Amino acid sequence: MEAKELRIGNIIAIEGTYCTVNSIHLVPQTDEVHIRVSGYIENNPQHCIFNYDASPIPLTPALLEKCGFIRTVTPMQSVNYIDYRKGNMVCFTLPDGLVEVEYSGLGIEKRAYLTKIKYLHQLQNLYFALTGEELEVNL
Repeated sequence: MEAKELRIGNIIAIEGTYCTVNSIHLVPQTDEVHIRVSGYIENNPQHCIFNYDASPIPLTPALLEKCGFIRTVTPMQSVNYIDYRKGNMVCFTLPDGLVEVEYSGLGIEKRAYLTKIKYLHQLQNLYFALTGEELEVNL
């Protein structure tokens, strides 16, 4: 994960602990990127880390539900078709660990394929870009 993928408010993992990004800044002398996060060390609400110490959080069906997406099962022929819906956004979990995202401002039945993503911060960024609102995540 590169620092340029992150926005303030993204949730990332540091040594298995979920943290919220508060700031991202370049150290001019070294060209290293520092990320200031909250939630990593109990007594230090503004902990500073290097971007290479941070890990992305993989999307799972359970995590999509914690983001407010509703699991929908649609019987099709002999298979149950499962997706996760929130507003005009629809996510499909794929066997390779990716999540396919579709969106439509015209209603859920006239949606278009957007992209495939793998991590929570990517979903947060995409959701914000499409709706202008932060994605609420209840971890």
